[in-house]
Amino acid sequence: MNEHACNYCTAKQWIEEHMQGDFYFTSPDLIEAMKATNTIYRLQIYPDTPVGFHYWYGPTLESVIDQARAPDRETDV
Repeated sequence: MNEHACNYCTAKQWIEEHMQGDFYFTSPDLIEAMKATNTIYRLQIYPDTPVGFHYWYGPTLESVIDQARAPDRETDV
């Protein structure tokens, strides 16, 4: 038995309850894939300063790397 199980939720629950704003730049298809696979990957990089960063979400590591490599990325924070 896992005594910490009360702290776990599914990817779908986490997306719907906590991360609506963070998925602004994530396509609806990727969001649905994260919910379906119960998996969330987040890639975050600090390319210019320790304060400004870029981030991407996806259901696989490959999907977030592909997003980061895309020339039209718009995820500056």
